[in-house]
Amino acid sequence: MNLLLRPSFRWLRAASLGLGIGLLAGGVEAAQRGLTSALDLTFAEAFLVGLCGCGLGALLAAPLGAVIGGLLQLIGRRWLDSKVFAASMGLTTFFVALVYVLQTVLELLEVGRTPGALAMLGTPIGFAGMVWTNAGYLFRKRS
Repeated sequence: MNLLLRPSFRWLRAASLGLGIGLLAGGVEAAQRGLTSALDLTFAEAFLVGLCGCGLGALLAAPLGAVIGGLLQLIGRRWLDSKVFAASMGLTTFFVALVYVLQTVLELLEVGRTPGALAMLGTPIGFAGMVWTNAGYLFRKRS
């Protein structure tokens, strides 16, 4: 039996799923930085910047996924694995997206654009809902 599928190791599987979410978020950020950067980087330098972005995203999301997975392991002992892993991915996505959006929200609040800041603050809910719904479907399909 796979170690990550045992009920006592749900938190570890949640950490590995969080690692994937962080790599994806870091890759998106690295692509955005590469497209909008005014620096004249060679391909190798741009590639290393991209790897750093992916690594930092993973360093943010993997521990977050482990903590969320541990909490869900305690709360949802009788839940199906598909529900636990989908909830873990959704919550991890919510907090990772919140970290990325928070700086823009604070800048909008600073200049007095409260409606825009509130709208921007709702963005992580949409990302988390999309990931939670799709992950729940895919995990139920696998089990």
